[in-house]
Amino acid sequence: MPVAAQINERLYAIDADHLNTPRRLTNAQGQVVWQWLITGFGEANPTIGATGYAQSGEAGVRSYGEAVRFDLRYPGQVWDEETGLSYNLHRYGFVAQITPATPID
Repeated sequence: MPVAAQINERLYAIDADHLNTPRRLTNAQGQVVWQWLITGFGEANPTIGATGYAQSGEAGVRSYGEAVRFDLRYPGQVWDEETGLSYNLHRYGFVAQITPATPID
């Protein structure tokens, strides 16, 4: 997992958890602009400033209205907006099932 991302010519710090999964992005001012809550199967959608944030319980964490799209998910996965699935090398995976890259008839 990279430690920073440049999105729309701005630099953001990536905060990852112990599994190297991105959990939030912060801007240069230290404000949270994107976060992804910890759930068992990753079924919760990430939140951005425009959609609000869940209570993290951390003192001093402020939300920011800047809209940032960040597509990295679990290690090795990239979110595909069109399919609503996470792309992992040659497969699209979702809970309890992996779809093949080329279906066999």
